[in-house]
Amino acid sequence: MMLASWERNFKVWHYTFSWSRLLLRSGRRNEDETRVEVLFSNVIYLQIPMVLSRLEISETPLSEIDLPEGVSEEPGRPCKVFHLNQGAGTVIATHCEWREDNEFLDGPTSFSPMRGVPGNEVD
Repeated sequence: MMLASWERNFKVWHYTFSWSRLLLRSGRRNEDETRVEVLFSNVIYLQIPMVLSRLEISETPLSEIDLPEGVSEEPGRPCKVFHLNQGAGTVIATHCEWREDNEFLDGPTSFSPMRGVPGNEVD
């Protein structure tokens, strides 16, 4: 099932091991555009390029694939498989959500505070 797509560059902006959160970000190319952030939560597996020239996200139920070797699902946290750009990347996580705002590329994230993301430092 197709979830979202954008014809613009995205980068792996931040990954937090302790919270298992992956943040992808696409900056504004001009004053009329928005910044797009995509957050994957409770990531148990990821295999993606660091830079994507476009981003298309589709979702597959975990029951329809074989888990990669060494990967196991946590009880009580049902995961989904998110395919990026028709299989060029894969993220297995519980959630995928995105937001658009008018911040610049290096501005604070619109998601809850994340260690290591400028403007979102957590004590």
